[in-house]
Amino acid sequence: RYCQIGAPFFCVDRAAHGSGMDGGFAKYCAARQDVVFPLPENLGLQAGALCEPLACSFQAVCELTVIDPGDVVVVSGPGPIGIMCALLAGLRGARVVLLGTPEDADRLASARRLGVERTVDVKTENTKEIIADLTQGYGADVVFECAGAAASAAQCLDLVKKMGRYTQVGIFGTPLQLNFDQVVIKQLRLQGSMCHTWETWERTLRFLRQDLLDLHPLISGRLGLSHWEDAFQNVLAKKGIKYLLYPEE
Repeated sequence: RYCQIGAPFFCVDRAAHGSGMDGGFAKYCAARQDVVFPLPENLGLQAGALCEPLACSFQAVCELTVIDPGDVVVVSGPGPIGIMCALLAGLRGARVVLLGTPEDADRLASARRLGVERTVDVKTENTKEIIADLTQGYGADVVFECAGAAASAAQCLDLVKKMGRYTQVGIFGTPLQLNFDQVVIKQLRLQGSMCHTWETWERTLRFLRQDLLDLHPLISGRLGLSHWEDAFQNVLAKKGIKYLLYPEE
């Protein structure tokens, strides 16, 4: 049923590279023709490697969530997906505030260099006051939770305005407790976003053909496959954004 409506990610028999079958950590990888998309001519292989996470962000920001020009959008979690969501929301005409912790200092700085209007360290700055100042006290029009952390989700529910929009992108990996009454009391539009569809891929590639977003600055390092552990350790330490692993001769 899900395959027929263009949402194969939810297929009960789904097997994808790296999930259910051998992935791409090899010099060569065979793929079915129907899951291969030609890259736009203006996009090189390195930036092309970021099409998949961008498609995830594109679905959340551009397909599933209503964002109007001038909206104040809060994105919590400055990982690769969070930064991409923030950049896409900015391209839709929103005023974007990206939240992180002291451990995210390097990523928040990178996000500012990439064009995110405002970043906030939630441990050292009064986040609620900052959002109140930007919204005449009403709260954010839209929030994206991209950290997959209970404290982040609780803060997003607190920061979003009455009748606002909340989109959950991060995965917690464990049950959590939240004041879910806020969804009712504030009459929120609550939306989850998981991966992407084939149509999302097509739209994302059409978007990239317009050269509105440069993906290269998101690549913090390029390492051979034999050095994969170094890349993983950097990611776990929140050093950099994305690392490109390439086959070695």
